[in-house]
Amino acid sequence: MTADTYDKSILSDAIATCATIATVEVEGNTLQSRVGDTEDVSFEEAQQPSGNGEAGAESSGDLDEDLPLNVDAILDKWEANSIGQGYSDGTLKEYRRYFGRFAADFDLAAHDRKWLVSHGKMAVIQWLVGKPDKSRGVALAALQSVWTFGIPEVAWPINRKRDFGKRMLPQSGQRSCPTDEDIRPIFLAAEREEDAYVKSLILTGLSTGARPGNQLGQLQWADVWPWSGGLAIVAESKPGRKFKTDSPMIVRLPPMASDALKAWRSETPNNAPNDYIWPRRHYKTLTTKERSVDHTLLREYQSFLRRHKLVTWVRMAHFRHWVEYRGEKDGIPAVHLAYMRGHAVKSATEGRLGYSGNRKAENVLEDQEARWPEGPCGAFGASVVVRDELSPYAAVMREYANGNMTTQEMANRIETIRLKLSKQVPSVEP
Repeated sequence: MTADTYDKSILSDAIATCATIATVEVEGNTLQSRVGDTEDVSFEEAQQPSGNGEAGAESSGDLDEDLPLNVDAILDKWEANSIGQGYSDGTLKEYRRYFGRFAADFDLAAHDRKWLVSHGKMAVIQWLVGKPDKSRGVALAALQSVWTFGIPEVAWPINRKRDFGKRMLPQSGQRSCPTDEDIRPIFLAAEREEDAYVKSLILTGLSTGARPGNQLGQLQWADVWPWSGGLAIVAESKPGRKFKTDSPMIVRLPPMASDALKAWRSETPNNAPNDYIWPRRHYKTLTTKERSVDHTLLREYQSFLRRHKLVTWVRMAHFRHWVEYRGEKDGIPAVHLAYMRGHAVKSATEGRLGYSGNRKAENVLEDQEARWPEGPCGAFGASVVVRDELSPYAAVMREYANGNMTTQEMANRIETIRLKLSKQVPSVEP
């Protein structure tokens, strides 16, 4: 045996050893022993040697063996080719970071594409095994995306179902839902907040359940409508702005949130239609027109909590779950909650409420105002939700008494409410 053959033999044994993954529990309370690169799999999975879920997929034969992998070029190619995936700026940054760490750990710049074909699978498995449980899912997604779009001539070697078990890639859990008592101190602090930027941000978040970075951070003043003496937000995905879903966000802001947003608009110098409502700030100073993202809004929120000496586990990302909970408690139809938070409106739900697939935003806003005049935060005030047929009328009269609408507007709103309530059974609470 030559020295070169001996070295290859040792390398082969080492790879086989690293491929041994602990016995894991799978569905049906049975155990599968995964040794080397074999396991008891279905016939269909056995026909997928490339591991990318597509039978017969193979790496391209046109591989430059002599050229080392250029990590920067791979990432640039990935970002260009994956543009149709609609990744947010945060996701792009996170995926770049994960792949960069993987490339550094295995010194990809010292290898070529043929090395990826023969060793890439075990490299990915070894790297993921060393990650914390909660990081493995997103790390795998990052590697698969960059590999697929940045190195298309080398087939993605991993089959998630075949190569990993439930314990290796556990399902991510849902966020906990805050109770009224969790939210109350945050709401009361927002009422007292003197910073118009933060006050309007927190109250809008509590009133809508919008996602912090994905929705609130991307809203522009053009998305704000005047509505019945107050304000409403009507926004949807468009070129250059991708929400998590393609469903529109249509939400009427209760009086307190409307007043806070009006105050911020009168104060900010960036109030043109295409300006972001809450752009990034540096120590409470507007230094850029760049949009906010999750971590910049989290910084604002944490500063707000410190100012008011609040200690809480609740983050802005939890607001949307509380809004849904509060809506269910108040008997608000699911279709209204869906429009408020930018969720898809199910056709079955639309039908029960007399909605059609092309419901006008004005009609949605009218319904929200009639059914939930004070919004979810009304739970912390006096008259808060529609508990009988008179509540919607009282809300309109209060707006009229405050000088927020003309007599004709008030009469039109009263008639609109009467017609709507005559067609549906009111939500009456004891």
